[in-house]
Amino acid sequence: MGDEPISEPITELIPRWAEAANRGDAEAAYRIAECALTREGMRDANAAEAWLRRAAQLGDVPMQWRLAQLATRHSARVAIERQRAAIEAEWGGVEDVVVDPGSFPLVAVNGDEYFPTQAFRVHVAGEPGEAVTVALANAQLRMFLVGDDGTEYADIDEVLDADYSPNYVSDPEPQPDGGWSIWLDCKGEAYPLMAGTLLRILVGELRSAGVTTARIASRRK
Repeated sequence: MGDEPISEPITELIPRWAEAANRGDAEAAYRIAECALTREGMRDANAAEAWLRRAAQLGDVPMQWRLAQLATRHSARVAIERQRAAIEAEWGGVEDVVVDPGSFPLVAVNGDEYFPTQAFRVHVAGEPGEAVTVALANAQLRMFLVGDDGTEYADIDEVLDADYSPNYVSDPEPQPDGGWSIWLDCKGEAYPLMAGTLLRILVGELRSAGVTTARIASRRK
């Protein structure tokens, strides 16, 4: 759903959105799901999940990421499903830089029906190793400039306009079993839109540095 104001009563719009969604409009399905999750007097977890799935069936890659973000307000289980689906939709079948669907994983803490947290730690391995280290150094600088809504800002002054951006981005850390890890301090919050942009930065920098093969995956401490 966009940020544009809605002048008509929601109760009048819902049937029209449902009709549009049934004709194949992903945005309309998203709007209904959002209402079912966020609007007082309209909250319905089962309806929200059904419309989330409908929007996912109909939507493009950006929609998959928006649904992952929206689902963090529903349950960890659904948010995890939606973020994995977004990663698979964007990078499934890519051979040069493989992105594991579990990268920057959303994590259930108090049970699947509660809101998730997110582990902003990632492991990167690839060849040639020198190109990977160059890519990670360049990616690190850009990661500081990503807002919670997935916007990559031009500089440190502009990123202050974001509601939230990473408090800290680590230097690349070599791992005993090969590759490097990077972690970000995001205070345990869940930001799938941010995660998507961070992955795009990593993929782009790895390709720009001339890697022949690389893999991005989750990394535990």
